[in-house]
Amino acid sequence: MNAIKAHLQSLPAFELDALRLDRWNEVTTLAAQFGAESETIRRLLAEIRPRQKADRFEWLEAICGRHDLGARGLRIAVALFSFAGESGYLWPSQKTLAHRAGYGDDAEVRRGLASLVGIGAIRKVRVVNLPEELASKALTSPKDGGSGRSARGTAYALVAPKDWLEKRLTGTPCPSSSRDTVSLYNHHGKPLPASPDYFSPTGDPISNVEYADRYLNGDDGRNKAHG
Repeated sequence: MNAIKAHLQSLPAFELDALRLDRWNEVTTLAAQFGAESETIRRLLAEIRPRQKADRFEWLEAICGRHDLGARGLRIAVALFSFAGESGYLWPSQKTLAHRAGYGDDAEVRRGLASLVGIGAIRKVRVVNLPEELASKALTSPKDGGSGRSARGTAYALVAPKDWLEKRLTGTPCPSSSRDTVSLYNHHGKPLPASPDYFSPTGDPISNVEYADRYLNGDDGRNKAHG
């Protein structure tokens, strides 16, 4: 078992992510190489996973010190924070955010979000490109305990204050909103998207976006956001 754990710890992050997703039975293959059970591999993968740290509160403290955001930006930031769990990702609809922030007009939410994106405090990411376990929550129908978000919907990632406060002091551009630069706030590495255009071993593209779009009704007004 020590040999397996040492092997896993030597792997780069992207290979560990692939093992955890286990799309092509990588766990079974590795277990066979070491003459171990697949469950042993999964347990060791869980053991070596970086622990989460609830440092999202540092984000809120830093936001509260940004008086240049104005009342609207601060209200939207607090509303966003109320949906953010330890992952640092959240996916409420604009209508839900408006209700939480006390606004009757979604346009106020859009302006507040724009100000937060502008200073680099949050990044936008498509719901379908959330880490897989979070995308599953966001995309699942409310009747099955999910949020009922559309695969085309927008989610948000809190950005560690050290990244955007430093940008303010140095005058360098804020972080890009490209999904390639979006990283999970409380984790050390970038998560794999929930459904990019993966390629099978035969080279055929695979995507579950069309399935998600057929399955979901996309009614953002009735979702219950989790974070």
